[in-house]
Amino acid sequence: MFLGMLTEENKKLFLDLAYFAANTDGNFAQEEKEMIESYAGECELPDFLPSKRTFEECLELLRLSPANVRKTIFLELIGIWAADNKWEDSEIEMMEKIGKTIGLPNSRINRFKGWNRELRDLVADGYKMISEE
Repeated sequence: MFLGMLTEENKKLFLDLAYFAANTDGNFAQEEKEMIESYAGECELPDFLPSKRTFEECLELLRLSPANVRKTIFLELIGIWAADNKWEDSEIEMMEKIGKTIGLPNSRINRFKGWNRELRDLVADGYKMISEE
């Protein structure tokens, strides 16, 4: 949704982190694969393949990014963790680790999670209204 505001390098960083996020719980779910494909399209990088950067290297690059980039990437990553409609402990731990690394207090992390949940509900409701007879 907000990825168009990022530079190409930041989009690549986001997609690298998205792959880590999708694999956090050890189960790369179909919903997560589809979400990453959608994000790659939004980033105008449809053939993107993850770089060789480690999670820690990506996290450090994110930490050094401007605040608006850090928040944009974090907000979009929440969509990955929520793609399969489950919040695994490992996903919450990763979310909190990234949030703390980029300087977000728990209250802001929770606000981002709540916003994402509300947006997903609105989109689902929209699809339901369109498909109703």
